[in-house]
Amino acid sequence: MSVMAVTTLAALTEFLPAWEDLAADALEPNVFYESWMMMPALRDLGSDKTLLTALVFGANRARPGKPILCGVFPLECGRGYKGLPVKFLRLWRHKHCFLATPLIRAGCARETLEAFFNWLATDARSGALMEFNTIPGEGPFQQALSDYLCGSAKPNHIFKGHRRAFFRPAADADAYLCAALSGKRPKMIRRQEKQLSAIGRLEWDAITPDDDVARLVHVQDRF
Repeated sequence: MSVMAVTTLAALTEFLPAWEDLAADALEPNVFYESWMMMPALRDLGSDKTLLTALVFGANRARPGKPILCGVFPLECGRGYKGLPVKFLRLWRHKHCFLATPLIRAGCARETLEAFFNWLATDARSGALMEFNTIPGEGPFQQALSDYLCGSAKPNHIFKGHRRAFFRPAADADAYLCAALSGKRPKMIRRQEKQLSAIGRLEWDAITPDDDVARLVHVQDRF
């Protein structure tokens, strides 16, 4: 496998079809790292950071002369990690990104991670540390990363973990609201409904995936 570090949007554009193909066959999906979301984020939210994207390529059995994209690692370069005067890389998260699982092609996770860490060890932009921040504490990527780190005897440390919010649906909407809202909240909602009804006709409607959301949402600017 080989690794290419890309630092410009123009260079990344060349790999958009391969990037989309990788996202469709990823070991673990991450919508924040798909091209249609990551490219605008790099353009609009990454100007104040030193960023690069590591692309990992592997052999393509179907087309031997054209390597296949097996990994996409958006990275942020930094200096000074938790008080230590060292250079480091970490998976890039902008303010609207809530998951930093890199995209790795299913079936070649071990080889992709090995190529990525080999690149880290030799590239001048990397440094002494690599931080995998905001990745799942379980699942196929976490298992692949743990297996590789243990098998290669690379030193690693988990600094912190946290539980993510989990939505557990109830039998129906009424049952969910009764369980989720405090005793005072339903009364307040009924009072607000009464106040809105006094202003004009108040109707409740539920949208489906095929509905025109723009038709149901009206935004009025206030000056």
